[in-house]
Amino acid sequence: MNLTEKRIIEIDLSFVQQLPKLKKFLLSYNEIEELDLSPLENLSGLHTLSFGYNNIKEIDLSPLAKCSKLEWLAIGNNFFPSVDLSPLSKCLEFKGLGIESIPRRSLNEIDLSPLSSCKKLQTLKLNFNSLEQIDLSPLEGLQDFYHLNLSENKLKLVELSPLSHSNNLKNLILNNNQFSIIDFSPLKNLRELSYINLSYNSIKQLVLSPLSHCPKFETFLFSNNPCSSLDLSSFQDHSNLKKVRVDKDVIVSPLLPSVIF
Repeated sequence: MNLTEKRIIEIDLSFVQQLPKLKKFLLSYNEIEELDLSPLENLSGLHTLSFGYNNIKEIDLSPLAKCSKLEWLAIGNNFFPSVDLSPLSKCLEFKGLGIESIPRRSLNEIDLSPLSSCKKLQTLKLNFNSLEQIDLSPLEGLQDFYHLNLSENKLKLVELSPLSHSNNLKNLILNNNQFSIIDFSPLKNLRELSYINLSYNSIKQLVLSPLSHCPKFETFLFSNNPCSSLDLSSFQDHSNLKKVRVDKDVIVSPLLPSVIF
């Protein structure tokens, strides 16, 4: 059911109880201020729910604990500063969460621990918020996880060691934060890692050598950091590195012929 962009201000979801086979429910891009999800709790077949881009200030996800087949949840760009994800721990088929909040940047804290039970989790998008800290340890050991977007927040530190066994991780997006230091060593040997964006941070020194052990790593974006040089010597035998983006005054050594700068 697609109710996106219908200029809805108020909605009573009781009618969905007459739709027990409902699989996808889209409510994004409306003007909803309050949303009671309790009528959804008996929708055992619901796999996609989206109510992003509304005006919701507070949300209770507890009814979703009974939606055993829920896979995708997109709820960003509302006004709630935090959200309790604990009901998702019951959704064992859950694959993706999106709480991107451009331009509102409303989310300022989040506890990811309930996601540790979601063994099929693939994507997590928390970009364009006001997060100052985040603990990624609940993501440890999630073998299907491949996409993490924490860009456009206020993060100063992130510990990447929980991702050390995320063998399917492909994209790590960390740009537009406040990082001054980051350790890539936990990512060493991730066989699918191909893209990292670390642009627009405050990093003065960076060691990239751990990434040279990632066989598919090909794109590294690092512009707008106060770093004067970048050592790529460990990539001389790394044929898959194709693109490195840095500021013009950054000294890159050596200049690899296979890389576009």
